[in-house]
Amino acid sequence: KFCPKDRRPVVRVDAQVLADGSTAVRVHDNGIGIPAEQTERIFERFTRLNNKRDYAGSGLGLSICRRIAELHQGSIRVSSQPGQGSCFELRLPVRPPDHAIASTS
Repeated sequence: KFCPKDRRPVVRVDAQVLADGSTAVRVHDNGIGIPAEQTERIFERFTRLNNKRDYAGSGLGLSICRRIAELHQGSIRVSSQPGQGSCFELRLPVRPPDHAIASTS
């Protein structure tokens, strides 16, 4: 939804196991991009950078993604340039945290 009307949306997903034992999943797009000073703000609940008339949504999606990542001892971040698209990177440990493993005893 965050792609200029005159541009065909393109999304690319890749993943990589990193040396620190985490997995990085990256989602690249060719959308409208995000100004550098707003890249942390977009992960706050009910935060919208654009007018509701132009782009639908509640401003909850990325805050939910961040919370899920944190619950799994991971993180999410974005790198972006206005007009050039964005790259969202989700990092998660390869092994779940000890408290997340169910006990069978």
